[in-house]
Amino acid sequence: MADLPSSPVRLAGVGASRFDRGLVLGAFLPPDVGHHALIHHVQARCAQVVIAVTDRPGQLPETHDRASWMQAVHLDLDVVVLPDACEWHESAPCVDECASAWADQVALLPAPFDLIVTAHSFGPLLADRLGATYLDPSTLAPADLGPAPIPGSTLEVDDAVRSDLGVPVMGRTRSEEIQARTQAPFTPNR
Repeated sequence: MADLPSSPVRLAGVGASRFDRGLVLGAFLPPDVGHHALIHHVQARCAQVVIAVTDRPGQLPETHDRASWMQAVHLDLDVVVLPDACEWHESAPCVDECASAWADQVALLPAPFDLIVTAHSFGPLLADRLGATYLDPSTLAPADLGPAPIPGSTLEVDDAVRSDLGVPVMGRTRSEEIQARTQAPFTPNR
């Protein structure tokens, strides 16, 4: 796996700050090379990173698969599954209650977080409620993440870059390849 840039880069206005514990929260529908690059970016700035995969019934790929794929790529990180606290309002925009509900869930995880990373609109309020710094992934430029696109972007990434990031490219889709390597039930690294 190629190393992502280790030189100081912009982290949403907080410079190259070093954090004790970061939380990357998302649905990862499905996990893509941009998600993985973002996680590596956060990992380079935090002593510990936890990936939280949101669970909403009916989302495909299923939560178990998404969590297993994240764990297969990020073996040294904790991956947890959290019920989607925003499910109650379906596709309507998040409201303040979402941040409070997420803060209650995150508070159940071990140790406090000092960096919250999510593209969800409740992110800034969640970080505020937890006394953490907020990083909105959309504020990062592609150069901040190295040779991979920002999650959800339409930038193309060639097979060599995918391979360097540890994303399989062996004739099957990335999801099929990771699933083939992770047939065992999902077990968090805790």
